[in-house]
Formats: sequence, structure tokens, C-alpha cells
Amino acid sequence: MSGIVRQITIVTHPDNPYFLRVDWAEDLGAGFTLALTDGSSAWIGEVSEDEVTKEANELGVTRENYVQELHQALTRSEEGREGERREGHKEMYSFHLTPDHCHFSYQKISNDILLHPAPDHVGLNREMIGQSLKRSTVLESENCQLLKENRRLKQQHQQILTK
Repeated sequence: MSGIVRQITIVTHPDNPYFLRVDWAEDLGAGFTLALTDGSSAWIGEVSEDEVTKEANELGVTRENYVQELHQALTRSEEGREGERREGHKEMYSFHLTPDHCHFSYQKISNDILLHPAPDHVGLNREMIGQSLKRSTVLESENCQLLKENRRLKQQHQQILTK
């Protein structure tokens, strides 16, 4: 099972951070679940493989291209998008949530996912925070390894230059 938690901005609530968790088995085309939280409430939704295929057909795009778009829209980090804004690129996706919090969508390829309140929003929030902290720990460990490797390579480079 793969999954990712990321922070997103909802167009109608730009000052409130939302966190989106997307989980999938094989790829997003095989269906996926998502959880959305603002820290005090949480909502969950599920998209089946048939719904992915139907949406791709309705949009007149290949299923493969549609799944790539889904992956890019739902799993791309905000940091990368900020960097693109700084470089003058246009933001590719905007996220929308209906006032009743029942429909979540992103704009570029029209996609509407039915949401309902999570039965245990506190537990879901804890789980998402835990998953984020675990990912942060993994990234910190990878960063330490890369720093060590960088130091080793710099030392090798210096040794080569002094020979």
C-alpha cells in the first residue's frame, strides 16, 4: 500500500491549511482513498477503479494520462509548487471544497470526489500526523546519509587534487 500526506490550500479558505492523505494499492488507477483534515474536522472519500475509468472516458483522455494527472494533482508537494511559482511557472492545480464539505475537487482536469465526515476525526488526524512525522524521520535519515556521502566525495576530490 502506498500513500502520501501533503498540505494543500483550498481556494475558498486560503488562510487555513488543509492536509490531504491519499492511499492506493497498485496505482491511483486501481482506485484510491483520501482523507482531508483542517486539524479540527476530517472527511474521507473513496474512488473506485471504475470511477477512474469513467472519468477518463468522460474527459476524452486515455486512462493512463488521466491516472498520471491524478497522481500529479493529488501527490505533488506544495514545496515543489512554491518553487515553480518563484520561477514564474503557472500553478497547475487548485483545490476546491464545497461549503458542506461533501465534494472535494481540483481544477485542471475536472474531478469531483464525494466526501463524508470521518467517524473518528481525532484518530484520523493523529494517524496523519504520525505518518507525516514518520516520513520526516525517513527524509532526515536520507539527508544525513547524503551529507556523509557528500563529505566523503569532497575528501576524495581533495585527495585527487593534491596528488
